Amino acid sequence: MDTVIPGKKNMLGLFTRSDKTMSSKIASHKRFRTKRIALDGRHEQTKLRLHYPMLIYFRWREKRAYSHLLSSKPANAEDAYEKLIYLMALMTSTAPPVPLNDVQHAVTTLRPFGSHLAKALGSRSRRCL
Repeated sequence: MDTVIPGKKNMLGLFTRSDKTMSSKIASHKRFRTKRIALDGRHEQTKLRLHYPMLIYFRWREKRAYSHLLSSKPANAEDAYEKLIYLMALMTSTAPPVPLNDVQHAVTTLRPFGSHLAKALGSRSRRCL
């Protein structure tokens, strides 16, 4: 039987990766993307020495959140739908095309929920998903 030292559970949470929900992963990516875009927009206005290191940091965090989002496997059909809709919106909103590898990786994680997603999107179930 495990004994819990007061405060130990909270402290361990700082060092271990928590199982995030799909919506929290999407929110994390949105947050870092928004901060990076805001910093890019202020590029002409700010002459701070910290501007470029902050921009590099937010780009790194955005890429990392995107990578976690792509590789995460949905827990249920609702999570799969949320992930699909967000990725579709993200892919259509970005100026540079999304790499084919990223699309294939996302489809692989969504494949178990293909029939649910086809119903939710109002189309027939297809073999490609």
